[in-house]
Amino acid sequence: MASVFLGLGCSAADPSNAADDGVESSAAALSDEPAARGAERTDTLLATFSDDTLRQFSLSGKELGIVARGLNSPTGLALDQRGNVYVANVADNTIVAFSAAGAALGVFASAGSGLNEPVDLIFDTRGDLLVSNIGDDSIRRFSATGQPLGVVLSLLGRGCPAGLAVSRTGHLFVADQCASVVRELSVTGVELGTFAASGVSNPGALSFNVAGVLLVANTAGPFGNTIHEFSARGRDLGPFATTGLNFPASLSFDRHGQLLVANGAQRPGAVDYAIHRFSPNGRDLGDFIVLPAQPRRVVVRSTIAASCN
Repeated sequence: MASVFLGLGCSAADPSNAADDGVESSAAALSDEPAARGAERTDTLLATFSDDTLRQFSLSGKELGIVARGLNSPTGLALDQRGNVYVANVADNTIVAFSAAGAALGVFASAGSGLNEPVDLIFDTRGDLLVSNIGDDSIRRFSATGQPLGVVLSLLGRGCPAGLAVSRTGHLFVADQCASVVRELSVTGVELGTFAASGVSNPGALSFNVAGVLLVANTAGPFGNTIHEFSARGRDLGPFATTGLNFPASLSFDRHGQLLVANGAQRPGAVDYAIHRFSPNGRDLGDFIVLPAQPRRVVVRSTIAASCN
């Protein structure tokens, strides 16, 4: 399927520069709401779904459109400093990239470069992309241009890496679902041991808030369907949220400190799925959006809209 470009802002995207990788992309779907006539910061939510789409929503809960169709079991989702979007496809072991305007940029990395069922992505403080592989229980590093830089961590035989988070100091935190712990690595990739274990069971997602507190989403086990908080030193601060959660698979904060959570299981008594929202102090604000497809990963995207004058 050829890529489709619908234009963005004051000028249309140029389809001649895009790779035809079988993914249909809509540049218009990455536009901001409302269209700005002056510099204005806008937050939107990007999410991957089980129907092989990447979608965008305003933070009022309005769907702004489908950014890309024809993905292949998309899960991991990350943004680089320029606003480019990276999506990990579990089924074909690829990471595909889209420009900040929504144009398809082609395949960033593939199985030949070390991908093995990639489920989570995050950029570190050096601009490298870190990838969590569940196929061989490894964390791999790629340069900003997609060059494979080797294995950062192997948990083969002792754990299962899932969600990733990077602190302001550049340390990497790994949710280990099999061992029910959060592991910490130094900037250089040295394993520093267990960061958190109490209050953790089958952790699936991690995210730091603006205060440097790490939130851990527990998907199952004794703390299943809860989100737990830990200080920067690993002190257990107790539960952040215990309601509105149903296999919480991904976490992302907006610039106001509100937390958006992708629930990976269907809502109780229903056949649809929800992305749920919480206030900065953990107050349950209800479902943000309800859709028939399962949300996999969520990322809040902040944009400074350029003037069209």
